[in-house]
Amino acid sequence: MIFLKKYFPYFLFFYHLAFAFLGWQYILKNGGDAYRYWFLDRDYSEFAWFVFLKPGTAIVQFFTFPLANYLHLPFWMGFFLFSCIGFLGFYQLYRIALEQTKTSKNPLLFYFIALLLLLPNLHFWTAIIGKEALVFSISVFLANKILHSKIFTWSFLFLFFVLALVRPHVAFVFLLALVITIFLTSSFSKKRKLIVGSVFLATLPLLYFFLTKIANLRGNPLLRLQTIYARHIEVFKTTNSYVPLDQYNLFGKFFTFYF
Repeated sequence: MIFLKKYFPYFLFFYHLAFAFLGWQYILKNGGDAYRYWFLDRDYSEFAWFVFLKPGTAIVQFFTFPLANYLHLPFWMGFFLFSCIGFLGFYQLYRIALEQTKTSKNPLLFYFIALLLLLPNLHFWTAIIGKEALVFSISVFLANKILHSKIFTWSFLFLFFVLALVRPHVAFVFLLALVITIFLTSSFSKKRKLIVGSVFLATLPLLYFFLTKIANLRGNPLLRLQTIYARHIEVFKTTNSYVPLDQYNLFGKFFTFYF
């Protein structure tokens, strides 16, 4: 059992790397957003690096632009690099599992968690070039900061800012869940809770600003978001991955489509 705990991270790394290879082969055969992230979909020779310093897809391209256009790293190397980024999240989850199960009276709890760390769908999407590897690992590191009561630190703020740049709506949901938890369950003083609430309200305009840059919200933002959703559904109806979320009742939509 000790042997398994000691060498599980090495197995986890190569297991995750295998999905990078599968993802690379899948994208080569079927295409995907990875081409755009690695600048293979068009000629970007006239573009300057700083033009990608924007929220959303562009910020990931800001990271990949010098790798693909200055260093001319091959396409497969991008999958390897993003796989390593995704693995950081899995390794952090492994360390959290070790820490949290040390005092558990159930010796099988760690192995159950280890089994969850092998879920293939999660590995696939965090091992390919895209936002998912970044969002996953940053979210895990933020959760670890919360677990150790280190939310009032510069590192927490930096990680949250990067998450907001990549996916502002995910950052909003993360922040909202944290604030609600602090107000309902924490032992923070009223003064500290007031600070948390004030920071939350002050952060909302920034997240909304990032979202407007990604979704091109103008005029009526709610109507614009509904239009975007409608287009997504229209496209997905032509694929094998379509799920009729738009046909769910309001309760079902709240926790799926609108979420």
